[in-house]
Amino acid sequence: MRMLNAVYDLAAGPVTFDAAVFVALAEGYRRRHGYDAVHFIVLPGPNDGFRLVSKRDKLFEAARKRWRLENLILPLFRLLPACVGISVLPGRPAAPPPDVFPPDYHPERDAYCPYTLDKAVLAHAEGWALQGFEASHQARKWAEKYAGATVVTLRESDFQPARNTDMAAWREALSGEDNVVVVPDTEAMLTGRYNDLGRASNAGLLAALHLDLRMALYEAAGHNLFVNTGPAQLAWFSPRCRFAAVKMVTPDYKTTRPEWFDRLRIPVGTQPGWFKPWQKLIWLDDTADAVRAALAFGKEYRNAA
Repeated sequence: MRMLNAVYDLAAGPVTFDAAVFVALAEGYRRRHGYDAVHFIVLPGPNDGFRLVSKRDKLFEAARKRWRLENLILPLFRLLPACVGISVLPGRPAAPPPDVFPPDYHPERDAYCPYTLDKAVLAHAEGWALQGFEASHQARKWAEKYAGATVVTLRESDFQPARNTDMAAWREALSGEDNVVVVPDTEAMLTGRYNDLGRASNAGLLAALHLDLRMALYEAAGHNLFVNTGPAQLAWFSPRCRFAAVKMVTPDYKTTRPEWFDRLRIPVGTQPGWFKPWQKLIWLDDTADAVRAALAFGKEYRNAA
């Protein structure tokens, strides 16, 4: 068996859903170069085991980052069927493993970890197959009872709050809709102050806390609805998930302004090239009318994939 060793270096890589891009790139590289399996290796960063680069890095304490590593990053790796193992190393080795991804990676050079969407756009242009996320068989069996539901994932974060879901607009747009499952914001739920749009469900709560169940729920859904939020990356890199996302642009923050999407090679109004016909970014704010447009798109493709 030919095994690829994918190194996620926490000196450069974040403990956010942006790691989904790294996983998709590792899977695309594996397929492109004929590897049978992938082994993920996590290396510690210099600040309590993590990087200290972004505003989020500086805001989150080490305990919060460790929780995210254990409950977000490592489960992300397991969503690839080709993943055969994960090693979290206590220190940084002097040399890279054999058959390493990124292919030019060396732990003694400047820290490097490809996780931004522009890297995915370039890889897709070279023919890499990026959509490899899959829920486990057992999680899919659990999600069967929610097949065909409209699954709404909320953002209610204390970080960059202007990006959060407009709860009033979504309540208005979803009024009269049956068979809706709402997945609350995970960290908001852990504080006990989360919103569920008045549609509380065990499925939404379980999905918010367990990544494999979240993935299975997204796969089973007739349609998924998002704002620009981390968990949407699961759907971006899954061929099965039917979804639409609104509120991609929030001018309050550098990383959600139109010029940032230009840097990511996904200009406002365009779609990533690897998206399926049933996957769409709707470049409108999350007004009730925009959410209704997302619902209408979902109903058009409800039986796709």
